[in-house]
Amino acid sequence: PADVELKAGIQLEITRQDDSALNVMVLKVTKKTVTLDANHPLAGKPLTFKIQLLKVVKDPPEAKLMEMLSARTPPLTPPNQAVN
Repeated sequence: PADVELKAGIQLEITRQDDSALNVMVLKVTKKTVTLDANHPLAGKPLTFKIQLLKVVKDPPEAKLMEMLSARTPPLTPPNQAVN
């Protein structure tokens, strides 16, 4: 838009073809081009997370391990196709 002064370092919100919003950072402005960065603002930066350890399981039996894994992954369903 004509009312937006483009300069390096400002953030813009642009509208995609599907009408969703995308935040971008203006990296460089020349007479003919504008270079935008659509990466997340924290991309490339070190992140520190605080976690709460709920349980430590030492040497779980194989059945318990399989139960824990299956709770986190969807079951595999073979396709209903005949094999020639």
